[in-house]
Amino acid sequence: AAGASAQTIRVNLERGDFLAGSVVAIGSMRPVVGVQITLQGGEPLGLLATTGADGSFRIGPLARGEVTLHLRHGDHQPLSWGPVVTNGNTLRIPMQPLPSTTLRGRVRGRPDQKPIAGARLAWLPTGGNSVTAVTDADGTFQIAATGDAASRLAISAAGFLNYAELVQPGAPFAEYDLWPADPAVRLAKGMSAPLVGVVVDAGGPPPQQVA
Repeated sequence: AAGASAQTIRVNLERGDFLAGSVVAIGSMRPVVGVQITLQGGEPLGLLATTGADGSFRIGPLARGEVTLHLRHGDHQPLSWGPVVTNGNTLRIPMQPLPSTTLRGRVRGRPDQKPIAGARLAWLPTGGNSVTAVTDADGTFQIAATGDAASRLAISAAGFLNYAELVQPGAPFAEYDLWPADPAVRLAKGMSAPLVGVVVDAGGPPPQQVA
């Protein structure tokens, strides 16, 4: 503050702990590469770890105590692991692979291709039960498709036109782009344009009017 005298502030730092370990797939026990690992409840430093080619990771420094880890990978079920103590022990975390028919993808809005959170998806197999899902904050989704034949995947989101297409169960990760529902928005963003013309019949153009 203005006019205040200089002060010396003493800050005592405590050595942080690290958590290290590896992630493997249940069944094959093979290393899972590219798993994103974060802390439950967030963390001031925004710490994030990603498993390497051998499935290993190391995250920290962490305050001493108990933490819960959140693990995400496109081909495996999301997983919460913990609480575990940050005492330097090495973890071995198994993740459940998704069924081979699972559909994965991301829903975006045109033309800026920004992810759409909260979009609703429905898997509508002929003669079977429908399966639904909702996109995450980054627009991604996983939906437990059933059967072995291509079926209708329907997507809807507030402010956008509905979209549907036939998709094969277990198809690769795909991007699904939705168009704005409001024609004025599509026009303003250069996605459409007015069409002006004259409709005529077999007799040719209408006679010119004379004032």
